[in-house]
Amino acid sequence: MDEPIHQPHDKFIKKALSDPADAASFFQQRIPPEIVAAIDWSGLRLEAGTFIDSRFRDFETDLLFCAPIAGSGRSCWIYLLFEHLSELREQPALKLLRYMVRIWEQCRTTDAQTELAPIIPVVLAQNAREWKVGTQFSEEFRIPDALREELAAFIPDFRFEWMQLACVPYHELKGTPVLKLALRTLKAEWVGELLKEEVWDEELMAAVRQPFLEAFFRYMVSEIGSTGIDKTAFDRRVKSIRNSKIQTQAMTIAEEYRQEGRQIGWQEGRQEGKIEMQRLAIFDILEVRFGEVPEGLREAICQISDLDHLRGLQRQAVKCSALNDFLQS
Repeated sequence: MDEPIHQPHDKFIKKALSDPADAASFFQQRIPPEIVAAIDWSGLRLEAGTFIDSRFRDFETDLLFCAPIAGSGRSCWIYLLFEHLSELREQPALKLLRYMVRIWEQCRTTDAQTELAPIIPVVLAQNAREWKVGTQFSEEFRIPDALREELAAFIPDFRFEWMQLACVPYHELKGTPVLKLALRTLKAEWVGELLKEEVWDEELMAAVRQPFLEAFFRYMVSEIGSTGIDKTAFDRRVKSIRNSKIQTQAMTIAEEYRQEGRQIGWQEGRQEGKIEMQRLAIFDILEVRFGEVPEGLREAICQISDLDHLRGLQRQAVKCSALNDFLQS
């Protein structure tokens, strides 16, 4: 089994595009046909690493692919930025430029060639409503009309491909079975339609590889309670699956996930119990030595949840000669 889901959107999209054939079926629909025809898709390769800003890690995922150009001995990069947030916080163009520069800089440090390979940026937005976004970097600049032509030579420019799931009907999401099931699921998540028939398409489920079907069910279970899915409705949907093999797999994964949740909850509860016992031990020592513990001090200690810190305060409570000394610690 995979580790318990922490960032389900990230893991789900990475699982969906980890196979080059599924990734190719996505990009072939998004980038210009002349470029599609020039790429040797059999050699598409997913690269390791991420280039996004740390402040965006909770609602962005990126994937970088190396795409050989047929018959040329050269390659280009295809860079996918996956946005999963309710409101657009920053226009993609400037972010993409930062990330593209990081890709080129990394290539310079690992490759002896001095020439840079072109990057084709693609942005996939998991949103609930349409966002107005310019897809040309030069559109970000305010230029006086009188100097537009003269300044054009000093302004870097590129275009990126832009796909908003909110704007594409379920039946128009194309590609391999894995890609179709993944895009339908991500589209449905933001609008509270994860139990919709178009998502629970048994023909698609039967066509995808087993590791991805497991990822699909785990993603579904992880969303119970967070996007309008309640356990009863989810169980009802699972029981409606006609394919007994798929139904059994769904029920097994759901139960495993619930067991994981109970285990995590038990461990967290046990840890919280240790923390509370440590706080009480500090209060007892201070009361025995100095009388009533001021309410403000109690509140301050109750704000501390680091067990090692609390153990250090317990030792200090035993050693200090006065309450003020402890307060200073």
